[in-house]
Amino acid sequence: MKIWYLKFILDKFERFDLLNLDNFELKDGEILLLFSDKFDNYSYDDLSLSDKIKLKNNPNLAQNSKFKISRSLKIYFEKNYKNIKNIPLYTSLSHSDNCAILAISTTRVGVDLELIKDRNFSAHIDFCFSKEQRLRVANSKNQLIEFYKIWTLKEARVKLLNLGFYALDMASDESLGAFVEIVKCSDKSFIYSVAIF
Repeated sequence: MKIWYLKFILDKFERFDLLNLDNFELKDGEILLLFSDKFDNYSYDDLSLSDKIKLKNNPNLAQNSKFKISRSLKIYFEKNYKNIKNIPLYTSLSHSDNCAILAISTTRVGVDLELIKDRNFSAHIDFCFSKEQRLRVANSKNQLIEFYKIWTLKEARVKLLNLGFYALDMASDESLGAFVEIVKCSDKSFIYSVAIF
């Protein structure tokens, strides 16, 4: 498991690595991120009530590694984060190709994770990219990475705003409270984006 947090410094987010959650206290405006491809913390007994209901309604999830990995991250956080105060914490989950990321913040947050792979993304661009975003992809030295930057930020914003997939064309990728990074897992490259208000 990889653990890090984002802190807003001089008009942008900076990333700081953590070994564990011992003595870590999430402060206003920070975003804690847990990323993994394992479900070693997964246990049915430790699932939230809503996840148990989800399993009851969809029993096939019990064998779904993406579900188990993402819930393993939630369970790890709940068991190891000791600095819970009487302030609400907001979470967002995303998974791709048997890896998952969990974002936690004191403000609403959205996160999206995608495996970076060659693909024909023209249909996605036609569906929901603005003219300016299309030009950014077309003029980029690495069109695939530029596409994923825009796409993941759009999905993170849709989650942040609690909208459906239909809203991707309305979701801007520009935001002061946004962060995009490429990360490795199981010899594969992933890109994730985080958005907050």
